[in-house]
Amino acid sequence: MKIFSKIVGLVALIAMVVSINGCGAAKVSPATKKAFDNHETMYAQVNMHAMYGTYGKKMVNVSNYAQGTLIPVNAKVTLKAFNKRQFVFEYKGANYTLVNNKKYSGLNISGVLTKYFSKKPVDLKKFTELERKVIENPQGTQIPLRYVPSAFVVRTVGGYGETKITKGMSKEAVLVARGFPPVHGTKSTDLNVWKYWEDASTTTIIRFENNKVVSVE
Repeated sequence: MKIFSKIVGLVALIAMVVSINGCGAAKVSPATKKAFDNHETMYAQVNMHAMYGTYGKKMVNVSNYAQGTLIPVNAKVTLKAFNKRQFVFEYKGANYTLVNNKKYSGLNISGVLTKYFSKKPVDLKKFTELERKVIENPQGTQIPLRYVPSAFVVRTVGGYGETKITKGMSKEAVLVARGFPPVHGTKSTDLNVWKYWEDASTTTIIRFENNKVVSVE
């Protein structure tokens, strides 16, 4: 089993390098290029989730499904490499690929980097006790993850949670706890109705009044 894990890890690393270097250069801001060139350390600004993709790669997608391994807000990461479609960061010794799709993010790679990561951690003290509890434990009951190897693909079974957003939370607290709602379902977070996808077929609607959650459907 250890040998298989090492093989999968090696294949994933090779695939990551090939995919990042083989998709063309991205038009990014000088600050973004400098950040990757210097392999800067940054902090996650929201909770996000990673699932296993092809070749065992750990993937974070801007469609923002609430499933898989939680990468918590203020997770300390190191930037590794990027192209026009995705970038790689290291978290706790493992490489993760954040895949961008403008249909869901409305942003280019520079915009996604700025939105998801910062050189400064989020000050969680500004949130209420209730909000901090949800931020620190953003999902309800989960099915334990089971990794099912098939050739060089590691499929993840289970791990699906549900949005654990509570009435009274502010919009900012919801963003930190649950991440950004995809723009094809929520054109702007200035709106009072946000739509999240828990998985490919299950959605959650969060309604606000006066900047506070009034219902979760």
